[in-house]
Amino acid sequence: MAGISGLGLTGCLNQSYQVEADSAGSSPAADTTAVQMFLTSPDLSSPLQQALRWTQVKARRFVVPEDAVEIVLYVPDDQCQSYVTEEILVSRQNDLIETIELILAEQEIPSFELTGYRLKRDSETKTAILDLRVSRTSPRLLQSLSFCEQKFLLGSIKETLLNNPAWDIEQVEFTNRGHRLVL
Repeated sequence: MAGISGLGLTGCLNQSYQVEADSAGSSPAADTTAVQMFLTSPDLSSPLQQALRWTQVKARRFVVPEDAVEIVLYVPDDQCQSYVTEEILVSRQNDLIETIELILAEQEIPSFELTGYRLKRDSETKTAILDLRVSRTSPRLLQSLSFCEQKFLLGSIKETLLNNPAWDIEQVEFTNRGHRLVL
């Protein structure tokens, strides 16, 4: 049996090791190649982590909070032409924040990562300003999103905020780290 000394799961390419052929005739080069293939294989946990996150997001819809209030979400239809409504239950105490968090959590936009957001609400002008925090390592920016992706992310938030009268919001603006978004 081939023996590899000094092999650990992390950093084994940087460690010295010896490969010996076994009695079945396995070559040292083949064993070394197998180790290198193992080390360079794609991270299989990433799709599992995404599936877990998506399941957790969807499960939030089934949890009825104490003192719940019904909110109408506006989400694009399958052809991204118009919006369809969907009722959800959120905590009355944090209804606006929970609604925005739910919309943001359900975004599945490839190569686009948000690290968070800040909401500023001006009751005099009835304006909500949502400052999105795009990850500095995100391969894509808000400006690079397709029309449908923008409608799904920004349009869904805007329509939901404007069409729920309890919040008394007449205008929604978006910024990215304080800079006004021009899309």
